[in-house]
Amino acid sequence: MEILTLLKNIWSIEELRIKIINTAKYVALFLLMPHITMPGVAVFDSTFEYKHLLSIAALGLSPYIFSTVIVGFFTSNTHKRIIYSRILALIIAAAQAPELYGILQTSNLLSPNISLTLFMLINVASSGFCVFLAERISEKGICDGRDLLMGVSVLLLLPKAIFSQLFSRLDSSEFFFIIFDIALLIFFSGIAILLSQTLLNIPLKVLNKENKSTEKDVQILLKLNPVDDYPVNFALMIPFLFFSIFQNYTGITFSFSDTSTCLIIFIATVVSTFFYVSKHISPSIIKSSYLSLLTKFNLMPTPEIVEENIIVEESRYDNLLTNTTLITAICLSLLSTFPIIGPHLGISSTYSTLIGGASMIFVVNFIMGALRNIEMHLQQYGFESLEEINQESVIGKEVFYLPAEES
Repeated sequence: MEILTLLKNIWSIEELRIKIINTAKYVALFLLMPHITMPGVAVFDSTFEYKHLLSIAALGLSPYIFSTVIVGFFTSNTHKRIIYSRILALIIAAAQAPELYGILQTSNLLSPNISLTLFMLINVASSGFCVFLAERISEKGICDGRDLLMGVSVLLLLPKAIFSQLFSRLDSSEFFFIIFDIALLIFFSGIAILLSQTLLNIPLKVLNKENKSTEKDVQILLKLNPVDDYPVNFALMIPFLFFSIFQNYTGITFSFSDTSTCLIIFIATVVSTFFYVSKHISPSIIKSSYLSLLTKFNLMPTPEIVEENIIVEESRYDNLLTNTTLITAICLSLLSTFPIIGPHLGISSTYSTLIGGASMIFVVNFIMGALRNIEMHLQQYGFESLEEINQESVIGKEVFYLPAEES
């Protein structure tokens, strides 16, 4: 009954109801795109290994994922990141189209009448539409659109991958390994939840503006992993894109063993995690986050505190950065290398990819984002919150402030 009451309360909030309807509408459009065949396809071959490439959503959100990863590496400014990611996503779609065009031509699936230019325009337009849907969900929907669309894609493919893996084990009479496969799904889901929900307690010192010798201890909580899936995608895409481009222009062929590939991904993950984390939890960002939260919750004292009054101790910050980078990098490295390691453990590449990589992070991020949004509206309108119903916290806050205590 509590669930029915909760759903009734959620639906009774007009603003939240509109967000849910908008989200469903845009997700439906996104899910429809893979079923629309690309103009110029001469023969729809259902046995074609890459038959998803025959739809207008052949590239899907991948150019946008790629662009957000690259842009996020250089700027943490939200507005700039959105603008630059849009532009770069279209450029990446145009750059990927010729390779896709060559695959379809080699397989004799394209009509001779369709030119490379037209093919590129179609792919750029469809990728741009995917970006549009993702950003509309972020703006008018229930959570971050990019995470939602990728998370939904994973959830749609996961049941088929699970049953395929299950029947494979049954056919091989490997009954014990069924438990192992389920344990891996739970384990990697747990890592994704750990990265998404764990909060760090960052101590600060605030100097009294009138008497700078007087100090006050305060705390601010920030996410353990403030960069979500970016290092994983950086590690999976950037190194091999570089080698691919280098190979195309020089003719030098690279061949990596699985061990070498895992090592490259591990190093790329650690390096990119360090740069991403240092960019997102630098002392200046910690200070500005603290000040913005004081203002947001009407806790700013008079006279107002300025950044010069806030001290982030260098030793504590260095330890924080080191520990955060290490924990996050290890977890992300396990996720990013598993699609390569999984097949060696008798696990199908599809199942390995869906529970490894950034897949589970997308799923956890969109679920928790939607829950936070629902929780906020329930509290705002005086309904019983998810936390009260569950009798414990089920939703991590992105950033929040713990009130100051006199030292």
